Amino acid sequence: MLCRMTIDAHAASQEPLLTERDMVTRIRDLLAPASNPSQLWVLVLDRDGYQTPILIPIDERPAMPEPSLVDGLVAALGTLIDENLEGDGQVLFVVERNGPFGPTNQDHCWAAALSGSCSRAGLRLAGTFLLSPGGVSPIAG
Repeated sequence: MLCRMTIDAHAASQEPLLTERDMVTRIRDLLAPASNPSQLWVLVLDRDGYQTPILIPIDERPAMPEPSLVDGLVAALGTLIDENLEGDGQVLFVVERNGPFGPTNQDHCWAAALSGSCSRAGLRLAGTFLLSPGGVSPIAG
């Protein structure tokens, strides 16, 4: 789905994502409009909030998070960050789905599961956001 990008990789690596607004804009520039009914995206940022070239789409996300799946994903991301950023990076999650704008109960469950797993694993979480046909919005976990 990288064909949706309206920002190139060089520009993305030059502007840090320091605020919620920065993150919403970047997600919109990279991934909007929403077209997948059940996808999870992972953006990997360095310690200072600069986006790395690592952008991971995960297809067929279950409607509700499965703890072992989420913990396995977070463990793999921790390893990826250890190997590529000497353990000093952070992740930004994007829950993509069709349907109404604004987080649903399922979206909040995903945000909570991702946040909890990151916390247990000691992985820095930059944020979790919703990408729906109505736009991009943060999801509280």
